Amino acid sequence: MSETPSTPEPAKPADKPNPPLSPRATVALEFSKIVFPVVGTIIAACLSGVFLVLTSSGFFERKDPTPTPTLTSETPLVQVVTASPAVTATPAPSATSVPPTLTAIQWARKYEDDFSDPASGWPVVDDDATSKQYSDGGYVVTMKKENIDSFTRSVNAEVLGDVRVEVDALRIGDASPWDIGLACRIDGMNVYQLSVYETNGIRKFGIYRWTSGGYETLAEQIVEDNRVFREGKIANQFRAECVGGHLSLWINGEQVLEATDPEPLRAGKAGIVTGYAKGVQVFFDNFAVYVP
Repeated sequence: MSETPSTPEPAKPADKPNPPLSPRATVALEFSKIVFPVVGTIIAACLSGVFLVLTSSGFFERKDPTPTPTLTSETPLVQVVTASPAVTATPAPSATSVPPTLTAIQWARKYEDDFSDPASGWPVVDDDATSKQYSDGGYVVTMKKENIDSFTRSVNAEVLGDVRVEVDALRIGDASPWDIGLACRIDGMNVYQLSVYETNGIRKFGIYRWTSGGYETLAEQIVEDNRVFREGKIANQFRAECVGGHLSLWINGEQVLEATDPEPLRAGKAGIVTGYAKGVQVFFDNFAVYVP
């Protein structure tokens, strides 16, 4: 068997060689190798700068719902709290540094009587002028004559100069005019009267100086505040202070009147005052005398 000759494959054409570069192209190629890296670096730097600017401006910052306040001159970094100064107790003045004023008097109880003992020394009488009796744990004075004041004192009363006198007094009934109060320096016809009286519907506080020639008004004042002097079946506390020529009347702990006598009466006894119309009746309790 004869052999069929094979047909030879066509040969591939050889790669076409690149044409040689011109001198100008060669220079451009070498220049681009230098310029392109430099330009890329500049562009990258610019992009980085833009990113940093946007970031620093807060454009990408997450907003805190409760941001921290910025520091200003109105919100100091350290809040200074000024502590209150320590309280220093004021030392009590010594006895020698206190001037001898009325407010500096230290009173001591000299005598007291609550009238619970009918033999404690107060007069028990029933004549045409007055009735004076111990009654229901107190002492009751009833007036039987018009236009008189009755000064009553215990037989145990001492002769004293400067005194403070106190008593609780309750007016019984509606008889008027009436006079209720205290007396100090009782010596015969000489006496100081410090009282509350009412006549023709007008009530007054009064301080009077009695002598054999009659009485002299040292001070008088209309009662304007009825809360000071209690009405009804409530006793009022009377207080009289007789210090030198200075006299003061107190009702229920409040000073209501004062006066000065340029020629003070000398020492005497302390007691109670009742007057000055028929039928006036007063219940007294808790009588006391104090001395400096």
